[in-house]
Amino acid sequence: MFASYPGRSLKITMLIQWPIYNQTGGAERIACEFANELIHQGHEVTILSGDKESGRPFYSLDEQVKLIHFGDIPIHWFQRKILRSIFTWSSNIKVKKFLKRLILLDFKAYQLREKIDI
Repeated sequence: MFASYPGRSLKITMLIQWPIYNQTGGAERIACEFANELIHQGHEVTILSGDKESGRPFYSLDEQVKLIHFGDIPIHWFQRKILRSIFTWSSNIKVKKFLKRLILLDFKAYQLREKIDI
């Protein structure tokens, strides 16, 4: 499943943007199983979660896996719906969708920077 390096421990960080807490879907199960397997092989694993909720995942997760939750950072003033619509105004729908996604990604990066030292 994952290339093993004899005698060498890796620091692995998984960034998960979709909801993981109290979710019972396949992607959540795979993420937890993958993290557990990496821990079993002797690697350090950190999961960064952008989920709005906090807690523990539904599926069992090894206690050695570090969970860092950054989805609880408050919404910045320019991220509010009315201002976002003003900042992304365009007559072209594709451009408007692109600009909204860009602002959302910028905000998620801001949340992540606030939670961890980069």
